[in-house]
Amino acid sequence: MGLDGVELVIEVEEQFGIEIADAEAESVQTVGDLYALVQAKGVVGDVRTPCVLRPVFRKLTRAIDDTAPGPSPRWRPSTPLRDVFGPGRTVEIWPRLERATGWRMPELVRPRALVWASIVLSVSAAVTAAAWIAQWIWSEGWDVALSAAGVIGLFVGAFVGMGLVYATRCTRRCAPADTLGEFTRLVKSKNGPAIAADYGGISEDDAWATIRQIVVEVLGVRPEEVRPEARFIKDLGMN
Repeated sequence: MGLDGVELVIEVEEQFGIEIADAEAESVQTVGDLYALVQAKGVVGDVRTPCVLRPVFRKLTRAIDDTAPGPSPRWRPSTPLRDVFGPGRTVEIWPRLERATGWRMPELVRPRALVWASIVLSVSAAVTAAAWIAQWIWSEGWDVALSAAGVIGLFVGAFVGMGLVYATRCTRRCAPADTLGEFTRLVKSKNGPAIAADYGGISEDDAWATIRQIVVEVLGVRPEEVRPEARFIKDLGMN
């Protein structure tokens, strides 16, 4: 089992409060196998609260109210997230929400277009710096010029890249949720066992949603790719 598999098993163990033996982990070939293994541990079922989303939504909105100054608006599931957190405030609010709820918040990501723009700018800066250095010291010999150009280019590219990462930290957002209702579902999926402990039992749907969210985050695949018959190595690219 590669590093992806190890991380996946550890995440499942932490989320569901179970232990998975090495032999059990080696027998898991598909996402359905992993789900069946979690079911076999006896942590799925015995649901006391049929609709868990409602209390999760109320707890989240109370935590949001506590972190925001001024009067609290009437939150609805259809409320856009940009109206909930405001521009550039998500990174600041996330740790407060985790402390207030005791739940882990979904991962924040930068917009894909911004990531690609940062990569292009970093590479362009590295190439430009390398070309300028090579031209400047060409008289010392081509081998010296190319070596110096490579080192300076890498340094400039790394410096620009780190600067862009720092400068764009406030642009991170909770993708793919666009509304408060979608955000609630993501939080529920990411904290299924913890939420079940608060509101009574882990349903089969909650267990599957939690496993799918773990696979998406660990392997970097799209949610629609995570199906019961999907094979971890051949279909999802696990190493």
